Amino acid sequence: MRSDEAKIVANVSDGHSSWSELGVYSGKSIGRQIEDNLEHIGDCEIVFTSAGDSVSHKVSALVARSKEVAAALIGLGLNPGDRAAVMMPNGENCLLLWLAGMHCGVTIVPIVMIYGISEVEFILKDSGARAFFCLGRTSKKDSTPIAEHCIAHHLVDHVVMDAEDVVRGALSWNEFLNYSSNKRRVREVVGDDLSFIVYTSGTTSRPKGVRHTHNTLGYELASSAWDRTGYARGLAAMPAGHIAGLLIIMRPFFWPGSIHIMDEWDAERAARLIESAQISESGGTPYHFNQLIDMVERLGSDIRSLKMWISGATVVPESLVRRGNEYGIAVCRCYGSSEHPTISQNFPHNPEDKRIGTDGQIMPHVRVRIVDDSGNDLPALSDGHILSRGPDLFVGYTDEALNRECFLDGWYRTGDIGKIDAENYLTITGREKDIIIRGGENISAREVEETLLLHPAVKDAAAVAMPDPAMGEKVCAFIVLRHGESLSLEETLRHFISVGLAKQKTPERLFFVESLPRNGIGKADKKALKAQLQKDLAAP
Repeated sequence: MRSDEAKIVANVSDGHSSWSELGVYSGKSIGRQIEDNLEHIGDCEIVFTSAGDSVSHKVSALVARSKEVAAALIGLGLNPGDRAAVMMPNGENCLLLWLAGMHCGVTIVPIVMIYGISEVEFILKDSGARAFFCLGRTSKKDSTPIAEHCIAHHLVDHVVMDAEDVVRGALSWNEFLNYSSNKRRVREVVGDDLSFIVYTSGTTSRPKGVRHTHNTLGYELASSAWDRTGYARGLAAMPAGHIAGLLIIMRPFFWPGSIHIMDEWDAERAARLIESAQISESGGTPYHFNQLIDMVERLGSDIRSLKMWISGATVVPESLVRRGNEYGIAVCRCYGSSEHPTISQNFPHNPEDKRIGTDGQIMPHVRVRIVDDSGNDLPALSDGHILSRGPDLFVGYTDEALNRECFLDGWYRTGDIGKIDAENYLTITGREKDIIIRGGENISAREVEETLLLHPAVKDAAAVAMPDPAMGEKVCAFIVLRHGESLSLEETLRHFISVGLAKQKTPERLFFVESLPRNGIGKADKKALKAQLQKDLAAP
């Protein structure tokens, strides 16, 4: 472990040592834990599915192949603790890189596919990545400009492209595999080593690097929130760059069952897969579930095999749970984050009123406090700030300043407001963070505002969440224009893309005002802006 990592673990995760003492942590690398599981899960099946193809592999075969990829990482000169950034969709080579890192100790930095050059450059610099893996040109994404930018600006030592045509200075996937080395890793990988750095958007203008060790992430995987009563058939469609995608995709390496991994979300393909493969479990945001059921109703698909759908990352309305009930699907609300993956969880056996009205019971070994503004504990059913700790809690951000802000005596400040009832069910009632959650994707309002202010027509700007029945929320911007200037949605989109940001962060509604309302300390009064937005949306 690097000295800076050891410092973070000591400073913000003092409670983690107790999990080792209690035997909650195995102390092993995730790769070693998977090896130990092979006797029980080696014959389980993983099916990679895309628009025109499906390829099936046994878990044991993928583990064996991942060791070849690990040897190639070592051949590139990467040692335990070095970082390899992976910007790939759900797929075979993406998973092989994850497994390889878990085996040889290289820390994996997954990057969501929607990010642009600016965001990728920040993540590579912030994480200290030495290698960057990406695709080439595809029908959905052209990663060649990002690869060229990385090479031109010497952001990493190696760029590897999973493509037939690679840019000058990059390695193809096969050339990368030829680096396979017989050299042994320099030391044994242990539980306290970093396994993943997951980047998540929040109140800061830049993504936050969330550090997980083999202990924290290994515990989360081993104590999977999925129903473990039998051999499950899962469907994974959440993006690989998200913590939810990572956890769902890795499930068969810890619990008996098969899984179909979709390269991207497609409601029609999902409906057909559930019927043909007799999928029993899946998960996603309310947006994904509603799209799925709409498609099922259009196609007339038989999805009686689907018994459980885990949903979170945004507000899960009562209507969604009831819609699931109509199809015999237990929609199970959950609560967690990249920092603390599963704080609470509902299961199909929970009473319907709890599945509808709460975000589930607090998970074993997880501790939650509800406190007032001064940090004093509040009685049951009182709304307050949510603090959490547990064996799956991350060990700190890459930015030490964020650690000082987000931890209180070893407790993680989630930034959300909630309450706990007498039966230990947690309900989220609000959030402190100035973020917009679009289809489960966290968007920093501050980043949107800073980007708008770069446009020559914009004098002042404030971004707020706009309710949307499909996406949950979309970005709405209140803008003060410079004298004589104008701005359209189309021009705004071009501007966001030009500065290297994901188009999903672009405002989808603009309000032009002469000035922004301000609070007592001069900040934009978001409460007043949201009230103005609600009034406008309610108008006939």
